[in-house]
Amino acid sequence: MSMLQDLLHWSVYGIPAFLFLITVVVFVHELGHFSVARYFGTKVETFSIGFGPAIVKWTDSKGTLWKISWIPLGGYVKFFGDADGASTPDREATARMTAADRKIAFPYKPLYQRALIVAAGPIANFILAIAILSGVFMFHGKTVIPPVVGKVEAHSAGEAAGLRTGDRIVSIDGTVTESYAEIDQVVGLSAGQRLPIVLDRGPSRMTIWATPRQIDTTDAFKNRIQVGDLGISPPLPPVIEAVLDGGAASRAGLRVGDVIVSIDGTAIEGYDQVSPIVSVSAGKALTIVVRRDGVLRTVRATPMLNDQKHGVLGIQFQFGSLKRLGPVAALGESVDTIGSMLSTTWRALVHSPSGAKQLSGVIGIAKLSGQVAEVSLLALIQLIALLSVSIGLVNLFPIPLLDGGHLLYYACEGVLRRPLSERAQDVGFRLGLAVVLGIFLLATWNDLVRLNLF
Repeated sequence: MSMLQDLLHWSVYGIPAFLFLITVVVFVHELGHFSVARYFGTKVETFSIGFGPAIVKWTDSKGTLWKISWIPLGGYVKFFGDADGASTPDREATARMTAADRKIAFPYKPLYQRALIVAAGPIANFILAIAILSGVFMFHGKTVIPPVVGKVEAHSAGEAAGLRTGDRIVSIDGTVTESYAEIDQVVGLSAGQRLPIVLDRGPSRMTIWATPRQIDTTDAFKNRIQVGDLGISPPLPPVIEAVLDGGAASRAGLRVGDVIVSIDGTAIEGYDQVSPIVSVSAGKALTIVVRRDGVLRTVRATPMLNDQKHGVLGIQFQFGSLKRLGPVAALGESVDTIGSMLSTTWRALVHSPSGAKQLSGVIGIAKLSGQVAEVSLLALIQLIALLSVSIGLVNLFPIPLLDGGHLLYYACEGVLRRPLSERAQDVGFRLGLAVVLGIFLLATWNDLVRLNLF
């Protein structure tokens, strides 16, 4: 697909999906600040989604100006007594305030109230993610893939470390692995790092050490990425989960639940063996043996040619088991999942040698939003949870201009029993602005590189 076609494609899917996603996440973040500020009697002058001139605006009964602005790259809440949406104190205005004004001005609120108002934004992001994931786990279910080694590639890092088929991985580098996805998360961000792996082999528990090798690959959306790899995979039973209406498999009589045993005489042990055979067999009738209700059956299916010039049968395979959870279990699982997200994000940004290359900016998020939106609305909603966690975490970094920077100032104020000097705060805000702009430029550069523009 050409660059122009990509841009047109994103305009249809990416832009609306991105606007939906970023609006929800930013609104909830700012609503956290707003709600706690109102609770403590702080006057809120402006609640803005986006920056720049307003598209629409209105004023509520308490004098707060609500607006949606043209540049949808964030938002802000401006409190009475602040010079701007970054909560920079308006010192001249506060010096002239009456006693009544000071009761509703943010800079004159007690330290603990200011800290809670600032922390409420990231906390709201985490609450949003918990609510989304809990709903997904209750009404859709959670895909569970046991952390068991199904296949070990020859000459791989896993083979060199002594991993075997059937090993159940308990933890990697201190991260407990309750599902196979957690293995991929840690390994993918640990290329070149020597990791301790605790595993159960039969009745014995042991610890081995493995060093993932860096490989170039593509993600689910064909984006080029570099990840760590042990050369292992989970058990991949070739069980058909879905059959596309009108596809080759449907015409041949294949059904959901069929287990593929062989194709043209080649024994099939995992569904990863199916695609290489089918993709080069467009227009060629294949003899497929399946196990259905314990009985072997033989069908003839002719793969159809897709847009990428590959043969396809029109089937999807079962990857793990889907389990619906009750409310309490779903809540606990969502908290555990967010903990794993935070750990993975921290590892990617701080511990991974290529952490800086993992950053994505507006372009990358917009592209991913469009790709996910094409898959399903459920996938887009889950992406909201992921982005909400990421924004909540990043906002807690101790960088002036971000919420974490304000909390750092308040911590210093608590220790010193007085606010930092005006000069110290001004220098901090300037440095914070430089850091934030630097991160934005780096993320944008990464996006452009991934698009092969540089």
